[in-house]
Formats: sequence, C-alpha cells, structure tokens
Amino acid sequence: MTGMKSDDVAGSLKWADLTSEKKCVLYNAATSSLLQDVLLDWEPESSASELVSQIPRLASAVVDLTSAGLVEVYLYRDFPNDDGDFILGDEMRSTVENTAAWNLESDREILVEGELRPNPIYADALSTK
Repeated sequence: MTGMKSDDVAGSLKWADLTSEKKCVLYNAATSSLLQDVLLDWEPESSASELVSQIPRLASAVVDLTSAGLVEVYLYRDFPNDDGDFILGDEMRSTVENTAAWNLESDREILVEGELRPNPIYADALSTK
C-alpha cells in the first residue's frame, strides 16, 4: 500500500468484504473501546484461555485498519486519568500484537478509536443540500 493515501484505502473498503474480525474492531473503534472490550465482544461466552487464542486474529485486524487510516490506537498508562498517547507504526504494531496488552487485568489500557467514513457511493444521499 505504499504511496496510497488512507482516503484511497478507506474509499475502496466495503463492509461486505471485511472479515468478521475487522467488523468487530471497527464497531469497537467507533465506540472508543479498550482492546479488552474488543476481545470480549468477539467471544463473549469464551473462557480466558479461549480468548487469548483469538488475540492474533484481532490484533491483525487492528493493525490492518490502522494502516488503512480507519482506526487509531492510544496507550493509556493511567486510564482514565491521563490523555493517552497516540501510537502508530512499529510501536502500535508491537503493542497491539503483545498478548499482555489485551489482558483484562493489565496495568496499561489500550484504546481503539475510529472515524466513521461513509461509502462514497452514498455521499450524495447523506449530504444536507
């Protein structure tokens, strides 16, 4: 995706083409959720060990959506008392891929946030002309 703007990537994505993991991450990002919340929404009835086995799939979805400019990741060292640090690139990838970052009892909180962008095909219908 080198040389491609995030708007170009975002404009080419269609909900029907997204994996279930990416849909779960986007939903949670739209509601500014912690990684732990993403994990619990993915498999709400699962045991802790079953949830841990799902982290690589969800982490990959977070990284892909961040690369597409649809999701932002923030690291909170004292949630909710600090403003959090926006992390990206290698730091974001290593943080999100670290199983401990998804731990329900972690001393650090990682928040995913997203920006909802309408599909360009519906832009005219959404305008307030």
